[in-house]
Amino acid sequence: MMTIRHLTKIKLLVTLALAVFALTGCAGPGGSERDSIALARQKIIDGNFDSAADILDSTVKNLGDSITSPKAVGEIAVLYMIIDEHQTEEGHNAKALDLYRRAVAADADSVNALFSELESADARYLFMLKNLDAQNGGEIDLSDFDEYEDETDDSSDIPA
Repeated sequence: MMTIRHLTKIKLLVTLALAVFALTGCAGPGGSERDSIALARQKIIDGNFDSAADILDSTVKNLGDSITSPKAVGEIAVLYMIIDEHQTEEGHNAKALDLYRRAVAADADSVNALFSELESADARYLFMLKNLDAQNGGEIDLSDFDEYEDETDDSSDIPA
């Protein structure tokens, strides 16, 4: 009979195995990006932003100069934006903007398709990246986009 202690150990071992699997790229071409994205997203949900950033950093390093899935790279950029919002360490939004630009250069239509596939909270980050890219670089100041977040979350204007 399994106790809670055994189940906790099993859950930890499975999580570690998935992390090793994703970080070593064992899932094959294209699959490792999706697996890494899923694992990083779970780490974000768990509030473990450092681990999520490490997973994404490793994934980006493995990408090198080749982008086989611009849509996946766009999603990685969105995850970096989410991490940046919750961490004091600088540089995640700059990584996000660089990845967004690389993904758009590889296949703009694929990245634009992400707007309809992401949840609205995540699509907001893609919107920010698109606007930042349109500004032709410069300092990244996310405070300009606080108003956009407030508009999407306000349901008080809906008539009863």
